[in-house]
Parts: sequence; structure tokens; C-alpha cells
Amino acid sequence: MKGHHNFFLSVRNYKILIFLTVLVGLCLIYFQNSGVYHNKYLPLPREAMEKVSYSLQLHKYIIDQYYDYRKDLKTSNLGSILFKRNDKKTLLVEKNRTFTVLIWRHWEWLKYRHIFRYSSTPHNPLEDCSVNNCEFTGNNRLLDKVDAVVVHLQKGVLPNIYNRTRTQRWIFLTDESPIHLFGNEKNRPNLSDLVNVFNWSMTYRTDADIPVPYGRTVPLEAPIFTETTNTNITKLIPNWKNKRRDVLASILMSNCGVPYRMKYLNKLKKHMKIDIHGKCSDSHLVNSCPGHFRADCKIISNYLFYFVLENSLCKEYITEKLFHQAYAKGAIPIIQGPPLEDCKRLLPPRPTNSLSLLLIP
Repeated sequence: MKGHHNFFLSVRNYKILIFLTVLVGLCLIYFQNSGVYHNKYLPLPREAMEKVSYSLQLHKYIIDQYYDYRKDLKTSNLGSILFKRNDKKTLLVEKNRTFTVLIWRHWEWLKYRHIFRYSSTPHNPLEDCSVNNCEFTGNNRLLDKVDAVVVHLQKGVLPNIYNRTRTQRWIFLTDESPIHLFGNEKNRPNLSDLVNVFNWSMTYRTDADIPVPYGRTVPLEAPIFTETTNTNITKLIPNWKNKRRDVLASILMSNCGVPYRMKYLNKLKKHMKIDIHGKCSDSHLVNSCPGHFRADCKIISNYLFYFVLENSLCKEYITEKLFHQAYAKGAIPIIQGPPLEDCKRLLPPRPTNSLSLLLIP
């Protein structure tokens, strides 16, 4: 009896197995014919698909228009890759050897100046660099042994040019405008002494041999949202929930020796509230920011607008005031600096019916 019982159980299980197999087969045939089962994903409704398609087309159109506007921008070979999306393959790269670059006298000062990663833990500012066959040093005793020498003109001290190696490349670096080329240094070199000294330029401008801008506009591969609304756009703005409405604008300013800036701000403060942070701050905000380059002034992210008042109104001179203090803090920049054409070429394009920046004439 026990064997017969097991036999009937086996037949019953077998029938259940056949039934489930047929059921799964019918489901697969139905889903495949109806178009529901396709590439393991359920299809989007037609309206949603049209929105995605339109969003991608619009995104591509904006990028194409943006780069088309830059086509007449004067750039160096490296600048054409950074600002015109030219192919990197146009550069000749020697990967079989390591190049040593000497930052003359000011490597420790310079290496954290433009790469912001505020932390109490020491880090290598070049650890994310895509080039891995270059070594930087601040050892001035290697002057006659290195492949390239970078001299920061703002510091005003040059190496001995009479003992230079013929195969070396000497590069002058300046991240200041021509007006403040040598900063406040007392030992300023005569411009005549710089003739035929340097092989390459390294500045914030797009036509420098080695462009080192304070920031750069790089397009996304695809739009973040298929449709932008007042709700989802706030998800992209840092600290949106804490944005103040009682004081709309701020500025971080440590150089109080630029007359037009203080004059402009003092006049404007008669009509609206503006918080000034940094060394030039109002008395009640003296300790509001820990620093300028060495530490992050997080309080700036509490404002909707940020004043970008450059110390010089020069071609393409756009500094960390815009990229790090305005954009990175989710504030609309109010700019007095380079010409409007430079802003159009170098800053993110302004979407239709939106406010992305204000220019002070």
C-alpha cells in the first residue's frame, strides 16, 4: 500500500508540474506578442517615451549650440580639448617615460590653491589626475635635472636663467589678471628681463598653452530630469531648504583694497540686505567664515544670490568666486567681471525662461 501511495503522489506532482509549465509558456507567449515582455523591462507609455525623446533631443541641441558658439574661440591645442571638445588623440603623449616638473620655490603654497578638498587629513591634490607619467617636486636643487620648470610670476622670483638646460621647458604661471600680475611683491622683475625666457604660458585663459581655469563648464551625458518642474529642480540646488529669505545675497571678500567693490556694496546696502563675509565682513560676521582657500565658508550656501565682484575686469577672468562660492553653493551669481561674450562662452548656457546669472554693467 505504501508503494501505491507513493505512485499516486508522483503522478499528482507530475500533473502539477505539467500545468505550471503550460501556464508559464502561455504567459511568455502573451507578453511577447503584446510587447509587454521586451528586453526584461516594461515599456514606457507612449507619452512618457515622447517626453524622454524630446528631453534627449533638447539636451543634445543645447550642447551643440553651446559648442557652436565657441567655435571661433581662440584656444591653444590643449585649450581646444578642454573648451571645444576636440579629440584628445590629437595630443602626442609619451607614455614610456616619466617627466619631472619643478614648481619653483612655491610648490607647497600652490598645490592646494585651486583643488578644493577641505579636510584635516593631508591628501595628494593630483590623485585624481588622468595623467600618470608626471611627477611634481618643490626641490629647487633639482633645477638643472628636471624636464620642466614652472615659475609663479605673482611671487616675482625667477631662477638663474643663465644655467638653464636647453632641453627644459620653462613655463610662466599666473592665476591673476594682468593688472595684478606680480601681486604685491617688492621684488618685481622687469618685463624686459622676461623676454625669451619662457617656452609656454600657464594661465586661466583659453588661449594659454596650458589653460588652468578656476572652473570649467562640462555638459552632462544626459539630462537628469526628463521634465523640469519647480519641485524637482530644487533637488539639484545645494542647501535649498535652508536658503534665507530675509537676506538674499552675500559675498566673501578678503581683499578690501579694491575701491569700486566696497563703494558698490555700500550703495546697494542702502536698498537691500547684503551679508559680507571674510576679512572685509561686517562687525557681526567677523568670525562667520574660517578662511578663503584653506577652509570652506559653508554659510554662503544659505543665500539665493552671490556677488561675484572680480578685482579686475579683464578678458576671461572668472575666478573661484563664481565657480566655488556661487555655483557650488547653489546661488545665482551677480557678476561684475569679464565681458558678456566671455560669460556666454565659458559659463553654463541659460535655459529658456530661467535665471542663471545677472551681469552688472
